[in-house]
Amino acid sequence: MLQSLGRTEPLLHQFRELRRKTKQHLPDTLYRESLQFELHLECQQQADIVDAIHQLQLDKVEVPHLTDDYCHQLGAEHIAFIFSKH
Repeated sequence: MLQSLGRTEPLLHQFRELRRKTKQHLPDTLYRESLQFELHLECQQQADIVDAIHQLQLDKVEVPHLTDDYCHQLGAEHIAFIFSKH
């Protein structure tokens, strides 16, 4: 996950800092363009995160679900089976 943010996170932090420093000195239109660029970087980060999640290898684990334990703690054993369906 950290690798997926490695490309854009430093750029985003640097750009935000620069935008904040220059806010008082930029014309409104240029400032709005800088906000749009920042949004574009954030969208790229989200796409990179989604790509990283899609590449994760998940293994099936044969242990009781946490929801099963929670239902038992609440005395709601009668609904625990709903959460344990595959």
